[in-house]
Amino acid sequence: MMRVPLALAALSCVAAAQEPVVYSRDVAGPLREAGQYAVSSAFDFGYRFASTGGSQDLYRASVNFGNGLRLLQGRLRLHSSDGQRPALDELSIRFSGLGGDPYQVLSVRAGRNGLYRYDMQHRLVRYHNRLPALWSGEHGLTVQRVMQSHEITLFPDSDFSLLLGLDRNTRTGPGFGSVGTTDNFGVLDARSFLRYQADLRQASRQYRAGFTARLPGLALTATHAVDLYREEGAQTDASKLPSAAANVQPVDRFARSEPFHGRTPITTVALRASEDRPIGFHSRFVYAGGTRNSTLMDSVSVPSSATAAAGFREALIVGDADREQASGEAALVLLPAARLTITNTTAFHNTRIDGSASYVELGFYRDEYLRFDHLGIRRLSNAAEVSYRAARSVSLFGAYRLSARRARSSDALRYPDFGFASELSAVDNSVRSGTGGVRWLPGRNVRASFDVEVGRADRPLAATSERRFRNQAARFSWRRRQLTLSGYFKSRVNDHPAELLAYSATSRSQGGHGSWASPNGGLVLDGSYNWVKTDVTTGILNLFDAGFQPEPLRSVYVASIHSLNFAIRSTPTSNVTLHAGYNLTTDTGGDERARIPGGSSFSLQDGILMTRLPMSYHSPQARISLQLRQRLAWNVGWQYYGYAESIAGLRGFRSHVGYTSFTIGF
Repeated sequence: MMRVPLALAALSCVAAAQEPVVYSRDVAGPLREAGQYAVSSAFDFGYRFASTGGSQDLYRASVNFGNGLRLLQGRLRLHSSDGQRPALDELSIRFSGLGGDPYQVLSVRAGRNGLYRYDMQHRLVRYHNRLPALWSGEHGLTVQRVMQSHEITLFPDSDFSLLLGLDRNTRTGPGFGSVGTTDNFGVLDARSFLRYQADLRQASRQYRAGFTARLPGLALTATHAVDLYREEGAQTDASKLPSAAANVQPVDRFARSEPFHGRTPITTVALRASEDRPIGFHSRFVYAGGTRNSTLMDSVSVPSSATAAAGFREALIVGDADREQASGEAALVLLPAARLTITNTTAFHNTRIDGSASYVELGFYRDEYLRFDHLGIRRLSNAAEVSYRAARSVSLFGAYRLSARRARSSDALRYPDFGFASELSAVDNSVRSGTGGVRWLPGRNVRASFDVEVGRADRPLAATSERRFRNQAARFSWRRRQLTLSGYFKSRVNDHPAELLAYSATSRSQGGHGSWASPNGGLVLDGSYNWVKTDVTTGILNLFDAGFQPEPLRSVYVASIHSLNFAIRSTPTSNVTLHAGYNLTTDTGGDERARIPGGSSFSLQDGILMTRLPMSYHSPQARISLQLRQRLAWNVGWQYYGYAESIAGLRGFRSHVGYTSFTIGF
């Protein structure tokens, strides 16, 4: 009995970053008795095909499916018929994409009633990114990420339960990178960049243990975890390798190393009321105190025509710091009357980084030394909310929120300028907002709501932070028998009239959704439409232009995204299932040059930089599943991906991806 599930668990090199393409319906095998257990299983085995035209790099950075035999998906469930097995009452295994898909996943659950429960998730993602928009393709990765989680709970249904867990996350693979150059010692061309090849190796682990105790009227949960992070990998010169870019800086020698190690212990304590009472509360406190050790060593030797000796640059950045983070919140819920609910939540967050981050650069003509010592960010917030049911069909609510944040930092010696900063510099910011709304139920099948929020900040810490903002939202839904219709509207506006870098962001979205199912369940229709309009403008400080003038330069980003989805599912007979769908996404961008005098796309003419990304993506799909026998089904599916963008010329890809498979239940 146990050999089959154990063998399946051993097969799993797995993971899914996106939903698998056009899989068939989840066909479960018939339930059968096997000794003291009931067993159900189904496996979908077949062949996946893919045909692609256009940009292979864009296709591999988004879809990335290929050809070959696949174990597309499968499931096996085993459970005790009487729930009294001594070691195992339940075992469930699910997987998808085994055999070569770039997105694979395996999950396992096993347990014994009242004794233990074990959960495992194993994911694998193969990712390729060599987009031509990045340094003419000189930034790229072909990596594999493996994410794994193990968690076991002892005595899960008792008043006192124990938790043990382990998480692993690795990211490995080759890639290319680049570093900009500056002519600070006379031998580098400022118009070129250094190109290197890298062997990426990142790994993190978390060990955790905790417990949950259920007391009369209360529940207490406490966990302690340790995060370990390690990043290494050699980086060497790639200037002599074939390149699509012409401005690669030739060098005699280039070596780069960036080891990074970290350790973070995390303690979490949560206390909550376990029963509904006129006065309820919950609270949570998290403390993380860790250390970080990082080093960046950069060594460059460049041939110089001005001198007989080659120019060189040696750069060293060393960081060794302690990082402490503490956060917590406590919420009190009052129910003074059946129609009235009052909630008050107080929260805090504090981050401190103490230590040193030192930068040393030795060059043929110039040396430089910088050092950073301290960064601290503290935030306190309080939110009071009231909800009142004025009538059977109308509910009102309101809230007032206040948060105060302080950021402090200091650096030390600067060489060769010999600048010192012996005192901490602090910046304070407070944000106040008020929210109100109404919930309306005019009929049993109709729901509507409207919310509005207005807020102000006195001294935002960043140019893109909230300063003067207002948000609005409205929703509506109606249902009658098998028909459901809904719609929504959202608006977010933030104005930050800061000196030099005046920032403004506006986002509006609206859409609708509808679904209908036939009374006998043989036909299901589902469709939705969404539109998102975004307009962001901010100032530019061109400090590296010798001809810089104090007149404000502006950068504008606009997007107008339309998304349409439609799906139909039909079961004309008990042995046939049909599915068809269509997805369309377009960004028309919008031409804002008429709104801003002198503005032109992709230029600094008259101080305006216009950024848009006109694109279109559409993807129809279809699949059919035919039940041949009680435990055997034949499936075939197809999906088309059509993507095109016109930002600096037309670029995109076209791809047909599909599969054919047999689903076997036994």
